[in-house]
Parts: sequence; structure tokens; C-alpha cells
Amino acid sequence: MSTPTHELEAASAPPQEAHRSLERRPLERRPLARALRWNRSSTVLLSAFLLTLGVIVYVWWPLAQEVLATFDPRYPWGGGEALK
Repeated sequence: MSTPTHELEAASAPPQEAHRSLERRPLERRPLARALRWNRSSTVLLSAFLLTLGVIVYVWWPLAQEVLATFDPRYPWGGGEALK
């Protein structure tokens, strides 16, 4: 005997509870997001900004370490005293 197709579809469909957990929560249920007027675009812009900062730190950190390794506190570094 063959199984009707609607029973196969029902067996392979995800349960409704799993689907509900993936839904976006309404803004009313997120008080901080509502107070900040936060939306998806805000999240994307903040993420892009933080990613840019992370790349800058990742690239410049070895250079900063190299420059700071050459620092000698015995010498003036203000510039004004060295010119006198």
C-alpha cells in the first residue's frame, strides 16, 4: 500500500513550535529596541561600523606594537624640548 502524499508532507514538515521560535519578536516586546528606535538597518550599520573598527585594530596593532617597542622614556618625546 502506498502512503498518501499529504501524510508524507505532514510527516516531513517542521513542527509549528520550531517555526514560532524563528519568528521575529514584535518591537513592543523588546523595550530597549523600542526605546532606541532600533531596527534591522540600525543593526546592519552598527555591525558594519564595528567590523570596520575590528579590521583597523587588526591591521594596525602590529605596527603600533613595533613603534611602541622603540619608545625610550629617557629621550624627550614632546618635540619642544628636543629643539632647544
